[in-house]
Amino acid sequence: MSEQQALQEYCQSYFEAVGSNIIASKKDMICVQIPRDVDKELTDRPFYWMWVEAMNEQPPDTILYLKFSPDADESLAPELAKPELIVPGCYRLLRIYARAKTRGA
Repeated sequence: MSEQQALQEYCQSYFEAVGSNIIASKKDMICVQIPRDVDKELTDRPFYWMWVEAMNEQPPDTILYLKFSPDADESLAPELAKPELIVPGCYRLLRIYARAKTRGA
């Protein structure tokens, strides 16, 4: 199993464990809809969430397009969406590891 495949399997397992909806998955790419609590953990948007909660808004769940290879087929993502490349040491993967560790404790 390649490193990219291992990362993809880990991320899929994480998203399933936290109750996210995996919309689509194929070789080297996944599309996942993350609920509000997971979005707060994985994204760095504290002012956005402060505003949403102050205004009592109900924004739709965030959809992440993650690719695990630079040359992955990006057909799962809409035309204007740019899939995020997940490689060892990238910001999103470090956040996933940190949250998995915290949730596991």
